[in-house]
Amino acid sequence: MKKRQTRRQRILAVDFASNHTEKNIAEPNQRLRFPQNLTSIAIAIASGVMIGLAWRDEALGWMGVLGFGIFLAAHNSSKQRILTRGLEGWLTGTVAFAIACAWLPHTASYLAQTNGWVGLGISVLLWAFMGSQYACFAMIWGVTQGFSKCSWVAAPAIWVSLERIYPGLFPNSTACLLTGSDSLTQFAELGGVYLVAMLTIAMAGFASWTILLMIRLMQSQAIAGRGIAGWAVSGLVLLSINGWGAARFEQIKSNFAKTENVKSLRLGLVQADTQFNVSHARLIETSRTMKDVDLIIWPEASLGNYSTRLVDFRDSKTVFDNSRGDDSRYQPFPNPNAVLLAGGDTWTVESDDKNPATCYVSALLIDQQEQLIGQRYKVELMPFGEQIPLRSIVPFVQKWLGGERFISPGDSNEPIGSVNGVSIAAVLCCEDMHSELIRNLVNKHADVLVTIGNGMVFQSATALEQHFRIAKFRAIENRIPFVRCMSNGVSGLISPSGEMIYELPKCKDAAAIVTVNIAPRQQTFYSTHGNLLVNMLTVALLVAMCIGFQPGRHREAQLS
Repeated sequence: MKKRQTRRQRILAVDFASNHTEKNIAEPNQRLRFPQNLTSIAIAIASGVMIGLAWRDEALGWMGVLGFGIFLAAHNSSKQRILTRGLEGWLTGTVAFAIACAWLPHTASYLAQTNGWVGLGISVLLWAFMGSQYACFAMIWGVTQGFSKCSWVAAPAIWVSLERIYPGLFPNSTACLLTGSDSLTQFAELGGVYLVAMLTIAMAGFASWTILLMIRLMQSQAIAGRGIAGWAVSGLVLLSINGWGAARFEQIKSNFAKTENVKSLRLGLVQADTQFNVSHARLIETSRTMKDVDLIIWPEASLGNYSTRLVDFRDSKTVFDNSRGDDSRYQPFPNPNAVLLAGGDTWTVESDDKNPATCYVSALLIDQQEQLIGQRYKVELMPFGEQIPLRSIVPFVQKWLGGERFISPGDSNEPIGSVNGVSIAAVLCCEDMHSELIRNLVNKHADVLVTIGNGMVFQSATALEQHFRIAKFRAIENRIPFVRCMSNGVSGLISPSGEMIYELPKCKDAAAIVTVNIAPRQQTFYSTHGNLLVNMLTVALLVAMCIGFQPGRHREAQLS
């Protein structure tokens, strides 16, 4: 017996050596190197194009979900090298961001005050950096497929976890831009944009599952009955989710249209380019034509630069002595015909001279007696346009980019005031992209959310639309009417369902009077608990993945 065992061990050793030698001989030809595998590169680019187009146009949301599904299907093998996964994932993400944010070179040049080539270089670096998020996801997900048979259920949790910790161009989930579905977006009232992102990636995972099953059928491969059953059940669950969202959308839309037992507020929106010297006169002239309005709204940067010592604007000389800049803007709105909400700059002084000690971007609320009845300082500043990132660590960057003006963030987050008993939560420009900031502001008993912004740095209608697509989630998350008045769009009234009730034309001067119905507002789950549901789902999905742990597993990931 002992001799037979020794002989068997000897035979196995010879076979192992033979196989190992053959593997080494074949390895140079079989090694997958980037960009040697042209099919994989083509698939990576194609999925990136589809994702990028979905970000550019909400109507192409189905294409974004399918593109991400192809991205998942392409990385379905646990045998694929981790580095190869990362490189292909990086390519997908970089292509997607380059297409979606093709407006970035002009904006970067404008903000950094440099020529177009430098702006293009900055943009390429940003696109490549954002693409690295896809690389990280592809590598992490690849590792999970190497040891768990339930890795697919963890894909939404892995993606959303990366989005929450990864710095990016947008302050919250970009996955929510993959879909234009009003049904999925309604789930933001339960878990914010990150829950919508989870559902979107789940939809993409189902699309990927379908693609792989079709490939197996075309190759005449056997598919286990439980695989078909699992696919069918997953499809029914996703259809049920869409059905609930569609019903909820119609319910909220119908409730907002009701006028019984609700307060209303008539708003005059004036959209105008605030960069021209004559814009202030146009704003006043247009506003005076508006009759029977409760509140007139102008964009950010439509007023002047005032000292915080000012408490009213009735006396032109006092205003003049406490102002800096263009004298056409010293008095904001003489003898106003309604309360005015507009954006300007304010500064504090440490002595009697006019050298500012601290500067703020501000929203000002001025009543019909020209009294300053409300003021709020901008908390979230725009990188490069209003602050230099890490300027305290690398102060020379501020001087190199020519930024001599220091803007300070505000330190409070309260509604700016009330008009006819309606509490107004005013935010400035890109602040409406920050879900947590808006949640905290709305929880201070605000009745309507108003954004005033200056988007003249974005000459692309696509960039304006992308900003709006992110911002409208604030209405759904908190089920609150949302009004936007921007210098060049997107301006209008958004219902608590996220539907655009009225929109002014983009990239041109325009004005309109809109009526907002203010019904008694009930706190949503997200308003009360924030990301609690997303946190719980993330943990549950990761635990489910770990339950499927298989020691030593290293085979093709199976869906059947």
